[in-house]
Amino acid sequence: MTLGIGIGGGLQIVPLDLSDNTLCDLLVQHVIKHCQSVLQIDATFEGFIDGSIEIGLNGKTYILKLKLKVRIGDAYVVKIVLVKLFFPFVGFPSVVSFEYLEEISI
Repeated sequence: MTLGIGIGGGLQIVPLDLSDNTLCDLLVQHVIKHCQSVLQIDATFEGFIDGSIEIGLNGKTYILKLKLKVRIGDAYVVKIVLVKLFFPFVGFPSVVSFEYLEEISI
């Protein structure tokens, strides 16, 4: 049984099960591919911080807070990012938001 928050209009928000390795790997692949192809940055996945799922009438939006190691010149910096991925029930998934929240020196 999944506990969620129901919002008028059919939107439901549930926590992301971070123990579901298959789903988490799929989401990380989409984020890393977006970093390389769209943002043109060299990033590697460091870890999950938090996640949730918004289930709406048209699909699911995964909201992830991740640690990414980003290459800047010759140095690497760990950045905390907030990423929103939309997976429509019909069609192709896409990254709809990518935001840097914090930078951690290594």
